[in-house]
Amino acid sequence: MSRRLISPLLTAAVLAVCMVGCSKNEGSALDEVPALDEVQLQRTLSQGKYAFIEFGGRHCIPCRRMQPILAELAREHGTTITIANVFVQEQMKLGRQYRIRLIPTQVICDKDGKEIFRHTGFWEKSQILATWRELRIL
Repeated sequence: MSRRLISPLLTAAVLAVCMVGCSKNEGSALDEVPALDEVQLQRTLSQGKYAFIEFGGRHCIPCRRMQPILAELAREHGTTITIANVFVQEQMKLGRQYRIRLIPTQVICDKDGKEIFRHTGFWEKSQILATWRELRIL
């Protein structure tokens, strides 16, 4: 084979492997944090436990970047605070109800299910934990 043909084929193969690996990791994190519908969200907010709800989208890049962070937080603090997703393209009524204008938007609710804090955009884990400490969740 000529060098002109090998280089593009090699590049395509490397990109294909990277894309499969990236989507596999993102998908697994996406599957770890439950996606709620209207009934499930109401049930979650009535548990008498703090809740951290991310309003986002399955194909939104910042939303997907949040998923491994949410999965970690759920594993580490799931007994204290419920972590969940609401995908606004699938749950448009909830998006309107919570006045979601940009995704991702994270909403923290107290033990009575009332919103006590809101953040819009990608949110680093350390910043989330600092906010939880300020709110006396941790």
